[in-house]
Amino acid sequence: MNQTYKEYIPGNLINFNGVQAPDGLVGNVTMQPAIGQHPIYLEWSENGQVKDGYALVAVYSDAETQPEMQKHLYLFTIVNNQPLVLVTMQNQGDPYGYLYFGATDNAELRAGFEKIVGAPSITKNKSQYFSQSVVFKRGSD
Repeated sequence: MNQTYKEYIPGNLINFNGVQAPDGLVGNVTMQPAIGQHPIYLEWSENGQVKDGYALVAVYSDAETQPEMQKHLYLFTIVNNQPLVLVTMQNQGDPYGYLYFGATDNAELRAGFEKIVGAPSITKNKSQYFSQSVVFKRGSD
């Protein structure tokens, strides 16, 4: 696949199709992160703990090295003490102002994050999180 991913943290941002991630996804957002038509609320966390919503613990992207229609943005989150790796390849705006994410299909990536967190990950078949999730298919995202 020849993909190179780089980590981004608050203050060290990637312009992912007009969204400065991760800063533009937390607090006063540029585009509202969503799973399906359901907005999600992200809070940056160094330890995986937040009062409410999704703890955003890491952000990776290949946007600096991939052609326009092949860019990925991965959010490594923890929800209710369970790891969840979200991915988007959205490359244009949305009438609702949403940036749509879905759970990654990449089993190796999920397993690695589960090992780091020490808990099984949330998968798309857990309907409380993915009642209408949008999934972008392209090989092994």
